[in-house]
Amino acid sequence: MSAVIHPLASVLAAVARGISGVQVRWAGCRPEEKQRIYFANHTSHLDFVVL
Repeated sequence: MSAVIHPLASVLAAVARGISGVQVRWAGCRPEEKQRIYFANHTSHLDFVVL
């Protein structure tokens, strides 16, 4: 089952980036391999997909 979910997750992420126009900017920090929490404080129908 996880072999099927992984490719679908990549496709869903690509679609969400394409629709929302999201771009990653590292402002004030460098990318690290540690857990982070991201949040958005706005009303949008794409919140569920993007986050």
